[in-house]
Amino acid sequence: MTHEEAARFLSHAALAGRADSCWFDLGAGTGTFTRALAEQLGAGTVIAVDTRKDALAKQQTTPDRANCARIQVLQADFEAPLPASYGHVDGILMANALHYVKNQQRLLAQLMLRIASGGQLLIIEYNDRRANPWVPYPVPYKQLERLCAQVGLGAPEQLAEMRSRFGGTLYLARIRVGVLGREG
Repeated sequence: MTHEEAARFLSHAALAGRADSCWFDLGAGTGTFTRALAEQLGAGTVIAVDTRKDALAKQQTTPDRANCARIQVLQADFEAPLPASYGHVDGILMANALHYVKNQQRLLAQLMLRIASGGQLLIIEYNDRRANPWVPYPVPYKQLERLCAQVGLGAPEQLAEMRSRFGGTLYLARIRVGVLGREG
């Protein structure tokens, strides 16, 4: 996916950051969606999290654009608890990352507790993908709805859908977080 396609897709979330806002991009890779998120926010900080040092290095060499949130990188496994030093964040983006997690319910519950009241979790996943080596634990939208119910959240909101060049479609969904990690 090109940067322009990612930015256009993510624009459906209608995001706006503040100077003190902070977001995680989990499973950020080389930063296609990290940069798109930084542009959409316009201010604040995006922390790109990935286990691959080489992928994160590419983010550090990408010039920042004007009117973007700052991008910081953190080499870490997003399935492990994220550093407490970041406190609660305004949002978390997981673009094509949740399908690598076997225990999605546990991770989703853990992440929702890290998002400040009024924040959001944005999920980008394949809607109609079967398990394969690149998508070992698919999360079609109906599965995301079930996961949200299992964790005690309200239903996610599907914001957009687009064709994937790898076949099928991708969806963008938002889960809003209320007080203490619960939907509000």
